[in-house]
Amino acid sequence: MLENLNQIDWERLTHAYGSAKDIPQQIFKLTSKDEKIWWSSFGKLSNYILYRDKYIFEATSYTVPFLIELVKKEQTLNREHLLELLAGISNGTSYQLTHQRLSSMQENYSEIYLQEVHKELEWVERAKEAVAKGISVYYQLVHDPDLAVREAAIYTLASVKWLKEDMLHQLREKMLIETNPLILTNLIFALGTQRDKHEQTVNFLNDCIEKNEEPLIQLAAAMALVHIQEGKVHDRTIQVLIDAIRDPDRVSAYDNLLFASIDVIHDTTWLFSQLSHEQAIQSLPLLQDVFNRTNNALVAVELTRAMLMIAFNKKRVLQGIRFHELTEEQQKTLQCIAENHVAWEFNVNMAEVLRDFRLPCDCEKFRLFIRGKEW
Repeated sequence: MLENLNQIDWERLTHAYGSAKDIPQQIFKLTSKDEKIWWSSFGKLSNYILYRDKYIFEATSYTVPFLIELVKKEQTLNREHLLELLAGISNGTSYQLTHQRLSSMQENYSEIYLQEVHKELEWVERAKEAVAKGISVYYQLVHDPDLAVREAAIYTLASVKWLKEDMLHQLREKMLIETNPLILTNLIFALGTQRDKHEQTVNFLNDCIEKNEEPLIQLAAAMALVHIQEGKVHDRTIQVLIDAIRDPDRVSAYDNLLFASIDVIHDTTWLFSQLSHEQAIQSLPLLQDVFNRTNNALVAVELTRAMLMIAFNKKRVLQGIRFHELTEEQQKTLQCIAENHVAWEFNVNMAEVLRDFRLPCDCEKFRLFIRGKEW
């Protein structure tokens, strides 16, 4: 194992903290049977090649083949975490592109900055290509005896943009016969992430919504359909999403899934902004009903964000606009928010949401605005 590790000139490569000359040592330690040594090495290596779980560096693509080699070996410790690292790399991005705040006019970019971004984007592309070369390995691990490895392998497969039809077909066939609820849930999310529009997938997901008695599988199917059908879904699909927001305890296992972005409330409410605008507007009364009934301030804040995204079509309020100039849906949404005392329990959270839409962030000023007064 790892015979080619020393054939790479690691010293000339860089990671998040400088020279990558120490990467071979960290990779080799991942073959250790000592949990303490393994975790120490994994923590260092992860931070070197995927800084803060998202930023890719020059040495990342060179490290990936060795990670793939490690996950193939059953004796390797914690293979699921290596798979998650590979998925993170596949979803990774450029540090400079994310952090540099510049004018949108390209001529205002400095030449040095443009060169740096171009270089980092090449690193990102190479790293993603390196992860994609392990597709056959990840699929083999979908059948691994270890449940955690199976789950992570599905997640890693789904992270590759985009899988070819032969692999989608195999995932589809696996989904149709899977009996383990957790693995089935992950397969559904994987095909949703891949936007698999195949009739077999769509029909199966609709059947899950109508016939499956597992709330988490129903939710996974509904969320996948929003992605696959580009926001044009049946009313029953929308109702499953509403039910998850209304009673998140029924689907609390969602928060432990690798596919969870933040949590079930955040991820489900966000999906409403991904519906077609017409369908999203039609869903507003349902969201407002849940909003008015909830006693959970954090749920109320997330619903506030979703309702504003829909009512204002993902745009900020025009500067200087008066309340009476807003549409009927916009006025009703703001009135609903103003009257909900639960939503204002976390003023800081509400202020952040309202600021994003250029609305008054203070409760009293917000209420002055909807009364048409100066604030």
